[in-house]
Amino acid sequence: EEEIFYPAVMAALKDKLLVPEGLVEHAGVKGLIAQIEGIEPDGMFFDAKVKVLAEYVKHHVKEEQNEMFPKVKNSSLDLVELGAQMAARKLDLLAARG
Repeated sequence: EEEIFYPAVMAALKDKLLVPEGLVEHAGVKGLIAQIEGIEPDGMFFDAKVKVLAEYVKHHVKEEQNEMFPKVKNSSLDLVELGAQMAARKLDLLAARG
């Protein structure tokens, strides 16, 4: 998403808000995941961090579905090609994990 989808969306929509906001949200999610990975599941803040993580992800998905995707659908982007690029990148990443 960050490597392929967001740059294409920024270029096609001349976006200066939706994509940067999405990137900030991704950074927040990644930060919480890193914190959760480093604590015991029975730790005092584990449940709170998981709950906040879930709320961040739900908010992010809702914004993309309700704001970004409708604009992308009405843009000149070749969504089939974009999807193929993203699928190929996913396969590359999965293969690299071994």
